[in-house]
Amino acid sequence: MLQRHNANRWEHQVGGLTTNYYLEHLAQICANYYASIDQIDHSCPEARGYGENLSWSWDSRGSPDDPSAVATAYDSWFSEGDDYNYYTGKSYGGVVGHFTQILWRESQELGCATSQNTWQQSTVVVCLYNPPGNYIGQETQNVF
Repeated sequence: MLQRHNANRWEHQVGGLTTNYYLEHLAQICANYYASIDQIDHSCPEARGYGENLSWSWDSRGSPDDPSAVATAYDSWFSEGDDYNYYTGKSYGGVVGHFTQILWRESQELGCATSQNTWQQSTVVVCLYNPPGNYIGQETQNVF
């Protein structure tokens, strides 16, 4: 995840992120929490105060170590850039918040984790960012 983030962040001239192991720990708590409640809804208490990207993917193995779940999550978040207007900092109509969090210049640290939901044979992916991004009115200063 860090490599994918940083490749795109360097391409967009916002600099790289570093791994924060405390954020990874919190992301793991949140991934386990979301898997246990069968939904992703930004309600994990440990994520408060951090930027948060969430994904739920179904695969035949339902394995938290499935690299395709992580790749699918990241690709889904980053593809939102197709709807992002760099001049206005607004969306052309679709969701762009995951994309802008990935590229938010002020965010410097990243922690990601996965968890398996065995009931649904699916994988929850959680990434936390510090400091958080997506402050209204600051998009054009942070996403290039």
